[in-house]
Amino acid sequence: MNIRKKDIARCYRLIFRELELKMPVVDPVKGVSRIASVADLSEKVKEKQ
Repeated sequence: MNIRKKDIARCYRLIFRELELKMPVVDPVKGVSRIASVADLSEKVKEKQ
């Protein structure tokens, strides 16, 4: 299949608007641990949230 990411994103937004769905706001602090793990940072750094 040759579908562009831009086209998928546009359809996704359209569906959400049409169905009147609400996306929850993500707390960025919750992602810090995952990002720190991927960056191979120490546990001490991960706990400094």
